[in-house]
Amino acid sequence: PGSPIDVRARTLEDDPSAGQLPPFAPEAVLSDPALGPVDPAAGLDADGTRAGDVAVAFVQNGVDGRRLVVAVYDRAPGLPTLNTTSKWRSRARPDLVWSPAFDLWGPVSYQVLLDGLPYATTTTPLYSPPLPIADGTHRWQVIATDRRGQVARSLAGTFRVDVTPPALTSSVSGQRIAGKPLKLRLSASDLGSPAGSGFAFLRVDWGDGSLPLTSFERSIVLQHVYRRGTFVARLSATDHAGNSIVREWTLTIKKPKKPKKKKGKHGKKPAVTSPSSPTTGGTAPGAP
Repeated sequence: PGSPIDVRARTLEDDPSAGQLPPFAPEAVLSDPALGPVDPAAGLDADGTRAGDVAVAFVQNGVDGRRLVVAVYDRAPGLPTLNTTSKWRSRARPDLVWSPAFDLWGPVSYQVLLDGLPYATTTTPLYSPPLPIADGTHRWQVIATDRRGQVARSLAGTFRVDVTPPALTSSVSGQRIAGKPLKLRLSASDLGSPAGSGFAFLRVDWGDGSLPLTSFERSIVLQHVYRRGTFVARLSATDHAGNSIVREWTLTIKKPKKPKKKKGKHGKKPAVTSPSSPTTGGTAPGAP
């Protein structure tokens, strides 16, 4: 009794995942003593949003008259959620995407941190880097800030960049003659995590209509037999980000040489004796 009437409130930051109600925060005075005492006869009205923001309206009587006063509790924005995949991608400028911070009384701005350092500021939940980002594994985070300067930090996330294809060496040996086996040697290498996505597979397309071959070994030795003609063999190595390097071999396969006919002694053809001719020491047909 005798004290000026004021309006006070205690907030409750509810977390449905906690399983139980948290304690109320300390009391906060909503009315301004400089505007005079609150008039309880004028009533009080309060309303809130689904985001947890609250507005309270009441009347204060001051020396210069009555005022309708509105006190506001503006809850901090919700946490942004990072949506960019953490898988290896062959893009040097990957789109960084996140779910917007939940705030009905916006606007909200976002600061993007890359590898722990401020990288960009935007008002949309999407950022495309203007410059290429180096190959490797990168950490990133988003900080949402509302109009009152209240902030909410996302959990830290990871994205991976690999735009460098594997290295590939190849060689072909053997006679390029139809029906003769050719030997193909292939060897691939690629940087593994965290610098790169690592080797995935080798592929050989012989170019003659036969089925291509895929191998998950880094080094292979193969044999193949071609028919006569010209063929383009396509060899490739691919990493886990989808980068590929391709080599092509143009192979001209000749027909086999015909074997030479054998000649008689001293290079002369052997004599041929007719079956009807008389032979030495024999008897001619019709002789007595």
